Amino acid sequence: MSLSTTAKTRALAWAASVLLAAACSGDPVEGSGGESESDGSESTSESSTSGSMTSGPSSDPSTTAGTTPGTTDPDPSTSASTDNPTTGVDPATSVDPSATTTIDPSTTTDDPTTGDPTTGPGCVEVEWFLDGDNDGYGDDNQTTLACDQPDGFVDQGGDCDDGDGNRNPGQEELCDDQDNDCDPLVDEYSPSNEMCAGCTLGEFGDSVYWFCEATANYSGSRTECMNLGAGVDLAIIGSQGEQDYIGGLIAGAAGDVWLGADDLVDQGTWVWVDDSNVADGYQNWNLGEPDNAGNAHCMVARPSDGLWVDRKCGDPNRRLCESAG
Repeated sequence: MSLSTTAKTRALAWAASVLLAAACSGDPVEGSGGESESDGSESTSESSTSGSMTSGPSSDPSTTAGTTPGTTDPDPSTSASTDNPTTGVDPATSVDPSATTTIDPSTTTDDPTTGDPTTGPGCVEVEWFLDGDNDGYGDDNQTTLACDQPDGFVDQGGDCDDGDGNRNPGQEELCDDQDNDCDPLVDEYSPSNEMCAGCTLGEFGDSVYWFCEATANYSGSRTECMNLGAGVDLAIIGSQGEQDYIGGLIAGAAGDVWLGADDLVDQGTWVWVDDSNVADGYQNWNLGEPDNAGNAHCMVARPSDGLWVDRKCGDPNRRLCESAG
């Protein structure tokens, strides 16, 4: 069956383009017989026509699909024509090189500019105390901040004398006119210190006591107590339990013992040395006391029974000192 006029025309046009390309490149073209090729079988002509319609003329016959008459185009589903003609990479599976990942700095936890150890990669800085005497306790006034322990520093302070390894919060108090345990009291009670400088030492609840046989007037006795450390004064009795303990501590004394109460400011109104009113709390007055006999305005406890009576403030008496802790 002969080809139609249109088919012949297309075949001739294709052959001409192939010959022209070969002439330009100097390569011979096999099977380019001009119109004689179009006189072939119907199947060959139809294949050639189909090839010319599918691939069209190409300036490079070596890379044009279907350029040889009588052949069919490759399966489009497997053809390299799906690849990017520039890169040869399938755009459906390739990664867009312009698609970059950015990090929002507001969502990061590290802050390299501030050096904040709670948010950066380092540890949290802690306070270290200079330990000059190597007793494990440092000087509260000589500190530094660091993540790791610096040489010569420890992690606990409280040393009251960083030049003496025998004075620190871990020591027991001794009778040596020093504050051994840094509390800061001097020569108070400890299991190693029950008697000191003529005083019997004791402890009840949060309080420590000094019962001293040396005599002085009321004002002088207060001064002696205050010299023992901050917060020390003549004793305040606040409960029956404390009264019972005090009674045992002063039992056998040779005379009355000063306690910390008087009515010097307002006669008849007795107040403790901490300015609290005696009448508002526990009381252990002897019957008929206070009676202000002979202008008695200061309180003592009798060692025989522990009862309270008023005495003249200038009388020389023993003293009971207390630190209420």
